[in-house]
Amino acid sequence: MSNMNLEKAEKDMLKESIALRLKICDDDGFYKQQITILEEILKIIDSDFVELKPAHKALLIGCIKELVVYPNAEFLNISDFEVLMFSETDKEKLKYIDIGLILIKKLQRQKDQKLRTFEPILSRIDLLLKSNEVYYSETKDGKIYKVGIKTGGNMGIDLVMEGTSFSNFDYSRLSRDSYEKSANPSEVLQKLERYALNNQLTENQERVKKILEKVCEYQE
Repeated sequence: MSNMNLEKAEKDMLKESIALRLKICDDDGFYKQQITILEEILKIIDSDFVELKPAHKALLIGCIKELVVYPNAEFLNISDFEVLMFSETDKEKLKYIDIGLILIKKLQRQKDQKLRTFEPILSRIDLLLKSNEVYYSETKDGKIYKVGIKTGGNMGIDLVMEGTSFSNFDYSRLSRDSYEKSANPSEVLQKLERYALNNQLTENQERVKKILEKVCEYQE
């Protein structure tokens, strides 16, 4: 057995997941034992420290997966860019799912495969939305071919407009000398919009345009 210190939100999710499992179980055979165990767990969830046997942890992992993992499987492998495009309501949903994913990590054995949580993605996006400076390089006809979105200090994301499309935001150290110019997000967005009036944007240029739209919208 081991003692677990759980946050209120985690306790609430455990109760919700147990209630769902009890709803779909019946009193016959195998399920009868599960019901008994889950009802016993419910009695101790609100304790400061919850003591659980390994078998009980495995049972609770199954309950949590039924509540938040299986119904939201389409979200589990989404990219940073996709999350950035989400509404605030959808981002709040990811935070709710994360409570379950973090709970599962707490209940798992060390050797078990860990599920990816959304908190790192949401943190990267939060940094990006607060950017107030964008480095860029452009051709004589105004085509932006390289962008560095600065997020604090010398860090940011470096994006090339040609080649393989990017999906995730990989933060690295940016060098101002690697770019020709610097402007605020709104100014660079306007440049892309003007260029797009008479030219076809590449997929990455279109994605940078959407990122800067989100940045400007956030900072309004």
